[in-house]
Amino acid sequence: MANTKDLIKPQRKRGRFTRLEYPFPVPEQRVDDETKWFYYEGFLRGNSIIVENIGELNFLYRMGFFGKGILSRSKPEHEKFSDISQLAFSNSERLRRLPPHERRIRQSKFRKFRKERYKQHWKWSSLMKNDVLNVQNEDAFLYHEEDPETDEDHEDIERIEKCNDDDADDVRIDDVLREIINKRSDDTQDVKLGKHDPYKIFEFLQLTLEEAFFLSYGLGCLTVFLSEQKLSLSAMWSEFCQRSANFLRNYVAYHYYRSKGWVPHTGLKYGADLVLYKKGMPFFHSSFAVSTRLVDEKGDPFKTDENISCGEEWTWKHLISLNRLNEHVGKELLLCSITLPSGISSAEMNGPNLLRSCKVQEMILRRWIPKKNRER
Repeated sequence: MANTKDLIKPQRKRGRFTRLEYPFPVPEQRVDDETKWFYYEGFLRGNSIIVENIGELNFLYRMGFFGKGILSRSKPEHEKFSDISQLAFSNSERLRRLPPHERRIRQSKFRKFRKERYKQHWKWSSLMKNDVLNVQNEDAFLYHEEDPETDEDHEDIERIEKCNDDDADDVRIDDVLREIINKRSDDTQDVKLGKHDPYKIFEFLQLTLEEAFFLSYGLGCLTVFLSEQKLSLSAMWSEFCQRSANFLRNYVAYHYYRSKGWVPHTGLKYGADLVLYKKGMPFFHSSFAVSTRLVDEKGDPFKTDENISCGEEWTWKHLISLNRLNEHVGKELLLCSITLPSGISSAEMNGPNLLRSCKVQEMILRRWIPKKNRER
């Protein structure tokens, strides 16, 4: 990162209760008093890598904030909130503090549709299991859906309200909800027949190509499969370059800033290639928007084949518009030039050994304001 004293300070997020874990997901496992390296498993699908194991995706996100949940905004927590009854939020003091629009969504968005869905699931299951299900069970289920309030739900409401009334600053709502989920998962034998969802949707972790290659090449803890075939590092490099023309320059920048302690993520929302977070998304807002390009030793755009993109041309019109956009959202524009040797061959560019000969130069672009930058 540029060594200047007048860089903007990362803006800390408020009201976050995420605990800071180790920065890299490299746990070890011991089998018969022998320490073995642990490998995660990912599957190449389209332009991303999917991690399906629940334990593995939690480790990858918590330790380094790699990837995002396919059903969540960032943290894979769709299953936690989908398993909680909407009644547990209805009388909560914390719910009353939410904006009216969000409160209405949490209270009633899925209540009606969930009731109809359970009725449809019951009809389908009754057709498949005529020897087990009968009309009396169906009537009992419909009666249970019409009156969803149970003693267990009332206990959950009292538990949440008690925590909110005692000490709202020390008690975290996530801990209370976690207790509710664990209690209901332990009492699976007492759950009525209508509670089971045969069409439950599981959430996976989605890794970008740059994140997956860093975990495989930089940390050596991820194994990528393509059609049940394990890919080597060279095969991964070739496959990723074919699927994304921006992979080469984006990965060099990703590897560089990860090594500096930043948490890079895709910057498509801000018109950039990457955005940089300090420590992680739950703790700070992104501080820099990174725009990358490939150049030769003379500083001219590097001549590449059709499978590799040098990046968008840095014209003044493009840079000024990009700078004004990121300045409006409190970010600084960071121009990252990746220099490749002029005499490099196409065979050398088709492997990860190319990274040893890359050089990174960075420059911060700011708008000149006469009132602030006038010479005194």
